[in-house]
Amino acid sequence: MEFQQQLLALLRKPQLPDYALLASPKAIELYPAMLALLLAQAKERFAAILAISEENINFANTVEAYLNQDEDLNALFTFLNNLNATDSTDTLRHIIADFQPQIIAYGNEVSMHPEYYRRIKSVLAQKTSKTAAQTRAMQLIIRGMEFAGVHLTGAKKSRLEAINTTLGALGEDFASHVLDDRKRFAFHFSDATSLADVPAEDLAMAKAEAKKRKQKGHTFTLSPPSYLAIMKYCADAAVRKKFWLANARVASRGKYDNRPLILQILQLRAEKAQLLGKQNYAEYVLTERMAKNSQVVLDTLQDFVDKALPKAKAELKELTTFAQVKQLKLWDAAYFAEKLLQQKFSIDEKELKPYFELESVLQGMFAIYAKLFSIRFEEIKTPSYAEDVRSFVVWSGDKKIAYYILDPFARPQKRGGAWCNDLRPRRLLADGSHQLPIAINVTNFAKTSPSLLTHRDVETLFHEFGHALHLILGENEYSNLSGFHTEWDFVELPSQLLENWTWEAEGLAFFAKHHKTGKPIPPAMINNLNASRTFMKGSFLLRQNEFGFLDFLLHTAPPPREIAELDEQCLAIANTYSITKKPRSYKMYASFSHIFGGGYAAGYYSYLWAEILEAQVFARFRQGGVLNADIGHEYRQKILAPGASQDGLALFTDFVGEMPSPAALLHKMGISETN
Repeated sequence: MEFQQQLLALLRKPQLPDYALLASPKAIELYPAMLALLLAQAKERFAAILAISEENINFANTVEAYLNQDEDLNALFTFLNNLNATDSTDTLRHIIADFQPQIIAYGNEVSMHPEYYRRIKSVLAQKTSKTAAQTRAMQLIIRGMEFAGVHLTGAKKSRLEAINTTLGALGEDFASHVLDDRKRFAFHFSDATSLADVPAEDLAMAKAEAKKRKQKGHTFTLSPPSYLAIMKYCADAAVRKKFWLANARVASRGKYDNRPLILQILQLRAEKAQLLGKQNYAEYVLTERMAKNSQVVLDTLQDFVDKALPKAKAELKELTTFAQVKQLKLWDAAYFAEKLLQQKFSIDEKELKPYFELESVLQGMFAIYAKLFSIRFEEIKTPSYAEDVRSFVVWSGDKKIAYYILDPFARPQKRGGAWCNDLRPRRLLADGSHQLPIAINVTNFAKTSPSLLTHRDVETLFHEFGHALHLILGENEYSNLSGFHTEWDFVELPSQLLENWTWEAEGLAFFAKHHKTGKPIPPAMINNLNASRTFMKGSFLLRQNEFGFLDFLLHTAPPPREIAELDEQCLAIANTYSITKKPRSYKMYASFSHIFGGGYAAGYYSYLWAEILEAQVFARFRQGGVLNADIGHEYRQKILAPGASQDGLALFTDFVGEMPSPAALLHKMGISETN
């Protein structure tokens, strides 16, 4: 019991918790009991809110208390989910699988509680003075409860609760299957002849992987840096084909086959939408999005397809001619694109990477936004849950405002991709001070010595840091007003915006320095890099819209009933919105974690939507200076600081001064505005 209290104290301490202790085997043994205790406490607090006499209810005891009643439970469960994503074990999976249904059931209870819904509406209607933040916090709770189905009763309510629980479990299983199936594939090279063009740091990573498996030579896997090294640089087309097919089939066969799960997920989502009075799941989701209705999304995606198609076709023709083949194979595209990039723009990723050493990029990134947003990052030595995880205190002037954590390197037990998590939200405390938020960025960079990044890796780091800044620089008083509670098609704006500084000479000057000589990246290399910015962008946009359509059409059409029908439907969508036809073995959707194991269902289009927004926002920076601190301050105050205190469109138009338009994005991608 004493150690359990120690762990609870760690979660509640105002400083950064000792995550090493929280992730220790001794602590993990206690978490099932601790979660049960914290859930019971949350239920008691919610019951206490409902027990307050009608004449005594007010914002503090009915709304603020509601927002904080499950804070300890959320802190622990969020940490465990993040730990399972970064260092998954069977024990963690079992804890989450066992407890998640209870968490979801409690979420259903509070979000669909008619008496609480009546009480919060009563507080909102009170004639007592309320701040704008208090009013907005209540409006979002009410809107969220209506979105959750608070008006349902009887059998419909019970069925929705059951659906929510099942969907939560299916999403966890989906993500675990992707992770486990990726780990099954490895390719060993005893002869390095076909690896002559692979960058030295990638070879070192593959050599270390082989050694770990007690092999000589080099072993490559489906982890993102390893897979990309093969697809871009391996001279053996047969090997590239093996990797491409393996990656395209992840979680689509055997015991990790996700397709039966997808059938269930789609059917349950459709049923959920109908229970809530919507025609389909996309219509349900869009009630809380900027886009508002399905036709707007479909028109936006189709418009970009129409505009990108001529450029994409020209790019494919050029690449096919360059490869000297009649028809370019899917597994050859990245390989020849890399070689064409080198020829056209004198850009060789192997020559670029020495200028993008991780530590230099990280410190340069901090320096850029220190200048723009008047903040600074101070590294602190504190134990964490895994080796190489780094922690920082964030200061604004002489005021400590947040903590930032970076977990940069790929590990076999870490899920692929990159993300930002809110380990602790900012909120107003009883003494008038604010709880400091904890933002974590997780990436999957190759761990090499030195740790050299591709330019795309640099973009990824800046992208996720944009999410982190949305949390760090929020000035919300209540947890549901943080940046992560903005509309889902607005939340990618701050992240995608920051990618722009990785292309600008003024931004590159902060970090693009040769890791051996310290010399800055040559101006000619910067010019070539920027000249290449529109390279293959028609194909890229078409590919993104293929994913967007796949997601959106799956959530607007009647759900398939059989795996064969699902396969046909997904292949048809992929080949409708792609100029390179996919084979029947293509099962990319079986590992599409964004929409089946994450929060992007009927919302993958939001990446494109947010790119439209960020292109207009960055146009203001380019006009006034990409390092203009005055514009940076205005952006901080008008976009980041408000969090979800206003609708995204209001924040956007206040800063940009006009409505969203695709013109700036099309220009940036080198795509004509006319078809």
